[in-house]
Amino acid sequence: MNKFILCIPAMMVLFFLPSCRPSAKSELDQHATAFITKARQAELAEITAAKVAASASKNPRVIAFAKMLIDNYNAELAKLNELHGKGLENNKDSISPAHKLYIANVSKLTGTAFDSAYINSELGNTQTV
Repeated sequence: MNKFILCIPAMMVLFFLPSCRPSAKSELDQHATAFITKARQAELAEITAAKVAASASKNPRVIAFAKMLIDNYNAELAKLNELHGKGLENNKDSISPAHKLYIANVSKLTGTAFDSAYINSELGNTQTV
């Protein structure tokens, strides 16, 4: 009898819990939309920078690191794209002017100067999160 009484609250929680989650059809609010857009822009910039690093660097460790980041950022971008489809207009995000400038500047570097600039930038991105 006691087990049955304890099951009633658990069943109520399981019954009402799905109603607490936003449905796939629900609209995202303005803040969520802005966050997803900025996050997608950042992911696209990081993927672009990592692709530059993978092709420009001669250091196998930097190349491996860049390829790992490409995989990670693509996985995160896929998750953001899933959220993007839930109530957000399908606008094409692009890389911000600041990210474009960084990529252009780092692309001009070669050798260890490139490797250092790229790795230091990635470390800075990680530490600010």
